[in-house]
Amino acid sequence: MALEGVYPFWLKESDALSQDHNSLILTGSLGGGKSSFMNMVICYKLYYWFNQGDLYSYFQILRGTPIYFLYFSVSMKAAERSGFKQLRQMIDNAPWFKNNFPRRKDIQSSIQFNNNFSIEFASGESHAIGLNVVGAVIDEANFRNGVGQGTVSEYSEVQRLAQQLEDRMHSRFTREGGKLISFMGYISSASYQSSFIEDKIAEVQGNKYARVVTAVQYKICPQNYSPKKFEVFCGYQQISPCIVQSKEHKATLLKSMSLPKSKAEGYFERVPEDLKSQFKKNIYLAIQNHCGRSTAAKGSFITNYDVVRKAYSDALLRACPLVQSSIVVSDQDDTPIRSVLDVSRLQYTDRPHALCLDLSLTGDHGSLCCVRFDGYAADGRALHNEVFNLELVPPAFPGMLKVSKVEDFILWLADHLNIAVFSTDQFQSTQLRQNVCEALMLPDIRLSLDSSDIPHLLWLSMLVDERLGLLYLERQDREIREAVHDVVKHKVVKRDGSSDDQFQTLVGAFFLSETICTQEGDISSLLDARLNLVGAGNINRMLKSLGYGGLSLDGRGHVARAVTSDIEAPRPSVRSLLEGRAASGPSFTSSDVIASMTPRRRRGGVWDLINGLDNK
Repeated sequence: MALEGVYPFWLKESDALSQDHNSLILTGSLGGGKSSFMNMVICYKLYYWFNQGDLYSYFQILRGTPIYFLYFSVSMKAAERSGFKQLRQMIDNAPWFKNNFPRRKDIQSSIQFNNNFSIEFASGESHAIGLNVVGAVIDEANFRNGVGQGTVSEYSEVQRLAQQLEDRMHSRFTREGGKLISFMGYISSASYQSSFIEDKIAEVQGNKYARVVTAVQYKICPQNYSPKKFEVFCGYQQISPCIVQSKEHKATLLKSMSLPKSKAEGYFERVPEDLKSQFKKNIYLAIQNHCGRSTAAKGSFITNYDVVRKAYSDALLRACPLVQSSIVVSDQDDTPIRSVLDVSRLQYTDRPHALCLDLSLTGDHGSLCCVRFDGYAADGRALHNEVFNLELVPPAFPGMLKVSKVEDFILWLADHLNIAVFSTDQFQSTQLRQNVCEALMLPDIRLSLDSSDIPHLLWLSMLVDERLGLLYLERQDREIREAVHDVVKHKVVKRDGSSDDQFQTLVGAFFLSETICTQEGDISSLLDARLNLVGAGNINRMLKSLGYGGLSLDGRGHVARAVTSDIEAPRPSVRSLLEGRAASGPSFTSSDVIASMTPRRRRGGVWDLINGLDNK
């Protein structure tokens, strides 16, 4: 097979591959030659398999049945465009195949060989049912609904497809030592950090039989571009991507990331000047299409999913007391909610626990999240872990969600856990909240997570500071990824077509655990009949009462660090900071909001993380 026109980059990558690799992920920029290289690898795999002699003995499958390699795309026409036609031509032009295993030339819709092996187009998981599939290639881009917004729902189809194929291969082609003799290939240009391919890349880390290759066109063929470069910041946490304007600007960005310089430099790319106009049009798409790097969807609350991924704990998941993640709470049956919780798996029951409830009587799902305060680290930072997040499903019409079941469950749970605080958001939960708080002698707290982004910003800062342990729950994870930060209205809301009940209760429970369970301050002065945490002003008032430091202005009118003395200097309110209308001095950024919420006695050390957010 002639290799004229193959980029040297790919020739080097081919030298690094061996027959032991059973998974290959190709990602990066547009036009990098990913599909062509995948086809080269397929040809190599066929050559290796066919040289084993008897394929039926090698794969240990029923003799005489067809053996398949599937090439997935949404249609045969799309498959032809994306590489199926090229694969057919490569096989036709390769002397070894022509001399030993020529394909049938009378059929163009598939690639069939004389040993009962064929490469077939496929478009869905049903095409693999009942077949001996020893290999497959999936081009993720062909399964997206248009350009998309980076939502997980856009990738659900390809995710299901990949898992079905992988499960079948693991069940049939795993050999001694857990090695697979089958092959899975994935092709995807960089997209959003919520995409399936990003999860797949993280999944194969440390797997010696898997390989990930990132190809960037202007690095593969630098001779095709201007030698003059400009620098792009690809975004980190709440700092949006931007074109770097000067050395001073880059220094501000580096400082705001609060990372070691060597690691922080990895978030910058030097790009040929010829492409600058594309970055000015849409920097998110340009970073994906030209730098070959995934970005957060524009407006996303989580702009670096790695911080969420690092917080997931297998130990917490194993200890989760729920035997199922959701339950239908109906007035049409007598099934108690306690039936889905195994009390024997509860740990550290004497420690303070926070509960947050989001309830809907009909239609939308609800959620009850439990977070445990696990004391302080050696450096004095409060540590919190998620215990469970139970999805409460309303029944189908004419049934309604039975509120008394939820109340009974919480009161029952209090016999097994030290519940230090309980709150709800919805007005329709008022009676339930009052009943529970009265029975357990807890403060009556209504926490509105729809009225301010302060709890979410505090949760994010705690997350980055590695003070939170999370359970990986599919629905909760999807809602975290798809949440949108409305910086104008200072709210974190759900993306169109998504949901937010589990994420909201997660944030609420952690917020309550950080502010109430830690018992850092005295909230008695805030309590009349109840504590109504609705809006930034009320939330800020409670934070101040609990000993959180504030901001002061230095002699030059710049923001100084949080005051740590018992007598605070005058400072603007969090609401005025959020709205950028402080009485004096410059306008404030989101980093100032985080700084204003720093506890005096227990600083987390991450409050400078998003400095310079508005200094792009």
